[in-house]
Amino acid sequence: TTSNKNSICKEFNFALNEINNSLDLKSLNGEMVLKGYNGDKLTLKAVYIPKDMSTTLDFYTTDNKKYIFSFMEEKFEKVSLEVLLPKKYFDSISISTINSNFSLDSINFKNVLCDTTNSNGIIENCEGQDININNVNGKLIIRNIKSDVLKVCNINNYVK
Repeated sequence: TTSNKNSICKEFNFALNEINNSLDLKSLNGEMVLKGYNGDKLTLKAVYIPKDMSTTLDFYTTDNKKYIFSFMEEKFEKVSLEVLLPKKYFDSISISTINSNFSLDSINFKNVLCDTTNSNGIIENCEGQDININNVNGKLIIRNIKSDVLKVCNINNYVK
C-alpha cells in the first residue's frame, strides 16, 4: 500500500506454534516499536521510503527458528517498524537502529541485544535473563525491568 510522500506500508504475519525462536530487527531514520502481548501471531508492520520504488525489503524465517527483517540500508531513506510480539515464543531478540527512536514494552525473553546509534530508547515492563544495550548519542529510559543481568553502555547522553 502506498501512502503520502512515497512511503510504503507492508505488513508481515507469522502464526507461531514453537517456542525458543530468535528475532532480528533493524530500522533506519524512523521508529521501532515492539509491544508484547499474550497471543501466538507475530505481526510486523513496516513503513518505508525506498530511494528507488522498485526496491523492497523482506521479513522471513530460517530453518533454525530465526525471524529476520532484512533490507539494504543504502537503498532506503527511511524504515520504521511496529511489531506485535507474542510474549512466550521468543528467547533471543536483537534490534539495530540508526537515527530511529525505539521502545520495547511488555516483552519476555532470555536475551535482548539493542545496538543503536543516534537513537532515544525506552525499555519498560520487560522480563528476562540478559539485557545488553549499546547506545551512542541517545537518551535511554529503563523502568520496571526484571532481569538477571543488565549491561548498558550509553555514550554521549544519559540513562534514566
